[in-house]
Amino acid sequence: MYNLVMENVLLNVADAEKYSGQYVAMSAFEDGRVVASGADPGKALQDAVANGYPDPVLVYIPEKDTIYIY
Repeated sequence: MYNLVMENVLLNVADAEKYSGQYVAMSAFEDGRVVASGADPGKALQDAVANGYPDPVLVYIPEKDTIYIY
């Protein structure tokens, strides 16, 4: 039996729940500050650039209790 532990390394838990099922544009991986979000990844990126972040990082936040295997 394995004891698996998942750690959230991009967003704090409250933000992860807030953005569940959305694409999130962050200013950088290092600070994890959300600068735009939404269901459409292109729109999230456009909004981030419009908000003054010319090179945002885009990630998808899975729905709560969903496991994705890549």
